[in-house]
Amino acid sequence: MRTTINIEDNLINELFIHYKSKTKTEAINRALKDLIVLLKKQKMISMRGKIDIEDNLDFLKNKELEEIANG
Repeated sequence: MRTTINIEDNLINELFIHYKSKTKTEAINRALKDLIVLLKKQKMISMRGKIDIEDNLDFLKNKELEEIANG
């Protein structure tokens, strides 16, 4: 998507240094992708302790072993 935006020169320069990018487009795309990953990680971390997950790993392992044994 082609978009016209105004970005401070010092921010673009930092992106070039950080990403060693050849173009502004490459630098901005990489920065946006990294930001999205970071935001998703922060959301996951904020959910820590709020999701109740039943630990049934041993049951599943035993069930799988039974299925293997019974052919």
